[in-house]
Formats: sequence, C-alpha cells, structure tokens
Amino acid sequence: MIKLKQFAAKTHQGPFLQGNEDEVEIDLKDKFYVLYDGFGGSSIGEECVKICKQQIKQFFIRASKDKNATMPFFFSPKYSLETNAFINGIHLAHKKILEFNSGRSMMDRGGASLVGVVQSENIISIVSIGNCKSYLYSNGNIRNLTIPDDLSAMNSDPRKRHYYSCPISGLGLFDYLDLKIMEVKPRSEDMLILVSDGIHAYVDDHEMCSMINSRTTNLTQKIDNMMNLANSRGNLDNQSTVMLHF
Repeated sequence: MIKLKQFAAKTHQGPFLQGNEDEVEIDLKDKFYVLYDGFGGSSIGEECVKICKQQIKQFFIRASKDKNATMPFFFSPKYSLETNAFINGIHLAHKKILEFNSGRSMMDRGGASLVGVVQSENIISIVSIGNCKSYLYSNGNIRNLTIPDDLSAMNSDPRKRHYYSCPISGLGLFDYLDLKIMEVKPRSEDMLILVSDGIHAYVDDHEMCSMINSRTTNLTQKIDNMMNLANSRGNLDNQSTVMLHF
C-alpha cells in the first residue's frame, strides 16, 4: 500500500474577511482528508461546515470499518467501501443542512463546498462538489482531477476568474447532489493538492506547478507562496490548501 510521506494543510481567513468559513480535516489514522468551504449569511457558512464535519466524519468512521454497513443514500460496486462510506456521509450532511435551512429566510441559509480524499490500499478516491478544486502533481507536471462547479465557463478573461468562482452546486444548496468522483493510483513522489477558491481563482495551474517544483521550499512554504500570490492579486476570500505527498 502506498504511504503518505508528508503533508501540509493551512486555512486562513484571507486579508479582507474577519471570519473563516473554510476548514480542513486531516485524519492520518483513517486516511481521510477533506477541505470545506462554507457559504451563506453572516457566520452561517461556519455553522454549515461544522454540521458537515460532524456528520461526514462520524458516518465515514463507522461505515468504512463495517463490511455489512448499510449505505442509505448511495452504493456503487465500482467504488471501495471507504469511498461509498464517504459519499453516504456527504449525503447525510446534505440532508442535515437542508433541514437546517428549512424555514429560514434566504439571507439566513447556508451550505458548503468540499473536496475530499479517502484511501483504500493503493487507490485514492477524490470526491468534490461546489467551487473547490483538486490536482495531481506527478513527474514535474500538474493536472486537474476535479474542477470547480461554478460560473467559470462563462468567463472569457483569465484575469477575471475570481468574479466567476461562486458555486452552482453544494451541500444544502439544491435537493440534488451533483458529486464529482475520481479515482487515481498515485506513484511514489506524487502529490495531491486540494484548494478552495481563495487560491484557484487567482493562481493558475502553470504557476501552481512552478511553486510545487521549487526545491528550495517545504510544503508549508509552498502553501504560503500560493496564498501570498493570490493575496497580491486582490483576493478577498478565505483560502485553504491541503498537500499530500506520497
């Protein structure tokens, strides 16, 4: 089984906002790594992220260790037990956030985007919804694994990506969950990178690859470089990054 050699994770409110609706979950024991990006009214996104973290983690830990576990929302034999457990945990969190939003005014509703990684032996599953993004870095090159579900397809000017980064799917947003699911089999020295829109809306793939290629910085410094570049270009959002080096 491929092993995680090192990791780094950082979440920050950014240079403009007073609160941080992003969060990261790093569980080395259960090989479970998730980046959350909450949205909604004042402090509502933070509450929705707390609901997500609690519901998803609890269900995942219980169901991923039980081959006879009931998967109440989703099951596909093409995915591992761990991936099915993660997806069901996401559906459960979505249900809880819909209940949280029920009866509230539009200004008091919220939700969350996420991108998460679970490992089963040598297979890595990436599940994403909303405006988060994931990459695979391998042999000096980077490629997109899951792309944001946002308005970026309507943008014709790469300098204005940040204007189009609002999510058009997410937990608690619509009844239907439009999950993106990807499986990869990383090799030694490969890296998985998860980012929120406070990074990917300002840093393009080529720039990110160049910063990861730099041998003069450790993983934490690479994340700081990404954040600093995004902030130098006018970032007004929370920003988070998870880097997993295999």
